[in-house]
Amino acid sequence: MISVLGLGTALVGLAGMGAGDRFLSGILLAAGGWVVLTAPFAGVRVDGRGLRYRGVARRDFLPWSEVASVETGSLGGRLWNANVPVVTTRGGTEMTLLMLAGYEGWGGRPNARVREQAGTMTRRAALAREDARAAGATTAGLTLHRLVMRDQWNRYAAREAVYARADTPRGEVTLTRGPGVGRDPEEIANGAERWTLDLRGETRMVLFRICAGGYGSRWSLGRGVDGEFDGVPFRYSGRSALRPSRRAVVLEGDGIDVRFVHRGFGQVLVEGGERAALYGGLRGWDLTDASDPAVLAACVHEWAGAGHFLRTPVFREL
Repeated sequence: MISVLGLGTALVGLAGMGAGDRFLSGILLAAGGWVVLTAPFAGVRVDGRGLRYRGVARRDFLPWSEVASVETGSLGGRLWNANVPVVTTRGGTEMTLLMLAGYEGWGGRPNARVREQAGTMTRRAALAREDARAAGATTAGLTLHRLVMRDQWNRYAAREAVYARADTPRGEVTLTRGPGVGRDPEEIANGAERWTLDLRGETRMVLFRICAGGYGSRWSLGRGVDGEFDGVPFRYSGRSALRPSRRAVVLEGDGIDVRFVHRGFGQVLVEGGERAALYGGLRGWDLTDASDPAVLAACVHEWAGAGHFLRTPVFREL
């Protein structure tokens, strides 16, 4: 149905190219063509890790650990209604899976397919939580949980809120983002924020004037971000180069020396000149021997997308 609507929109735009407004017709043609190309691949994929949503204009991934509930909602008006699965995250955000919507039956009878899909997702989320409990609370690695959707994550934090948490060998880490005070027009334009990291329920690290989003975080780390760990000031910065040996992401201050460097075929966390953690591809970071500042640095490294500085400049822009 969505492909048919997209095709109709594209044909209207194509017909108007020769007789009507070319600008509006071009927009209709481009929008309709995009819908025709993407609609056949739209849908929701459910596996052991979570649910992966692919829509016409949006893509997102939600791990089972962040799913609080899956219910059936209603869309429509007086003449005809549709049912759609609605996922509620642990942070209270709702994610409507429009690509799974289905019409209600006569007399307001719920759509059986939509109800079965919502039930399947509920069961998979429960099984994933049971597996996590069976595996035990301790972990040698770093398990990140984003508590907001991708579009909200990349937007400026206009008010203070908890955006993410992480399970680490040193305990749970939570990330609170809020407005920062920019010192110059560039920082204000890029959305300078204040990031506060709590470890085991206690505030340990604060980053001042760090920008969110892909470009914003790279820009702020390229010029350096001021921070504090247990009240001790440090500088957080990243540098890129063609030579792997010259690429690094550094947290440096009085008694603080944590570096992320590129060695061999992956990333390595070095603390005080000694290797403290190794990035193991699909397994992520192994932080068994890492200290509190190194663990918090690894969390910030992932949340800020600082691994950008350690990749080859030629290929990362392709």
